[in-house]
Amino acid sequence: MASIRMMPISFVLLSLSLTYSSYTSPIGLMLKLIPPYSTKSPLFIPNLTFEERMQMLVQQSDVRVQHVYNILSSTFHANLSEYSLKQDMIPTPVIKKKGITSMVVEVGIGTFDNGAYRSYLLIMDTGSNDIWVQCEDCQSQPNGHCYPQKEDYFPNTKSKSYMPFNPPSPYTLIYGDGRNSSDFFAKETFTFPSSSSSSQHIKLPNIIFGCGTNNHYPLAKDKSNLIAGIFGLGMGKRSFINQIERQSGGNFSYCLVNMDIQNPPPVYLRFGTNIKPPQAQKP
Repeated sequence: MASIRMMPISFVLLSLSLTYSSYTSPIGLMLKLIPPYSTKSPLFIPNLTFEERMQMLVQQSDVRVQHVYNILSSTFHANLSEYSLKQDMIPTPVIKKKGITSMVVEVGIGTFDNGAYRSYLLIMDTGSNDIWVQCEDCQSQPNGHCYPQKEDYFPNTKSKSYMPFNPPSPYTLIYGDGRNSSDFFAKETFTFPSSSSSSQHIKLPNIIFGCGTNNHYPLAKDKSNLIAGIFGLGMGKRSFINQIERQSGGNFSYCLVNMDIQNPPPVYLRFGTNIKPPQAQKP
């Protein structure tokens, strides 16, 4: 999940077929992305040269391409047991300066008094499938563990739209950088900025996510950490892409700006009718 982060350009537009959300009208929504080299990113590492940042991206790309190749090539083998064992751990590139070259997105989760929701920053990960956040029960369960974060842990028991599965659906997610999360999947309402509805925001009910109560994140040293979980955009059935396929047409896109632009324009992750075709540049 927080492992291999950005797909090769040929995978920027995907069309997938599985869906879990009950919201069926065509939608257009967008999430503002925070690049890792932006000073506004919680993952920003100061005092790195341009060459060092490029080296981090190259290392990440090498691991990501290999991971995607393994996933695709495994479908052509009759015996998948060898690779299925490797899939239990989602690889993460080893960066000498312990940095993560990942995009960060802000999402709204839950339904509270007056229709309010809680906002969290999640790592956008096109190399993994699941969405998860730290839930407040990580503080009270006997075997629970929370890594430190600035925002309050998600209060799932207080959300009016939180729906656990019956029977429970457990999960365990392990990452190559030492990160992991486990507990149970549930359904919840997620809120995003909208471009195709009469309101500023669109609420998507019944999004499957992991409500983590046993979580570890080695880079989260103290309460200044802003990362609350992972936003999976991979090719699996629980990926956000697949969950809203019926509404978005299975399409998403995002553009990247040059790292050396001093004041870069905003970057957005766009879904469905919010995707804008590229404009022809004037000669």
